[in-house]
Amino acid sequence: MILSVTVFGQDDVPGLEALTEHREADGIRYDITTFSFDETDADTRADMLNDAILDRVALLTPAAEALHRTDVWVRFFLTLPHGAETIRAETVRALAAVNATLWIDA
Repeated sequence: MILSVTVFGQDDVPGLEALTEHREADGIRYDITTFSFDETDADTRADMLNDAILDRVALLTPAAEALHRTDVWVRFFLTLPHGAETIRAETVRALAAVNATLWIDA
């Protein structure tokens, strides 16, 4: 399982200054993190995934207001193994608080 978090914006995003930033022709990209793990137990894997997402949301929380600007796009890209995964309601609410879009590749 791989989780990659990226924020794209036309202009600087206040609150993300401490994170890795790349200026591009069409704006700014903040590569927040890439995290991967293998776990065969479904319950443990679900816990690990939810914890990983919530940890990354915590990194974005200082910028939560700016992440709702129309020129900002927050991408949580999940590459999942074959089968089903569980994302808890509290995790979905946390993702919404930072205006995250889920990309899922299974």
